Amino acid sequence: MYLLYMKIFSRLKSIIANSYRRIDKIHRAKAIEDLEWEVQELKHIFALTTMGAFIGLPATPLPITFLLLPDMHEEMAVMLSKLNVAYGPFSEQFSKLDVL
Repeated sequence: MYLLYMKIFSRLKSIIANSYRRIDKIHRAKAIEDLEWEVQELKHIFALTTMGAFIGLPATPLPITFLLLPDMHEEMAVMLSKLNVAYGPFSEQFSKLDVL
């Protein structure tokens, strides 16, 4: 009888441990996705603060902006793609589909 309870207890313990491992793996993956999204948003904010003079925002001095320009190739591509789809309400949603 004691051995039966020990088997049931060990089986229950392994089920709970496995479920905690799965939950931990899911939360870690979600945390990584959130951090990647945040890094992308920080890059966009950096691009706006350094290139803000071109759209009328108070920004960094123009010589510093031009020194940073070669390092901002990705941010410029994102800003130009956003500019291309900025004129229609559904443009950004349809641009994600890569239909054209």
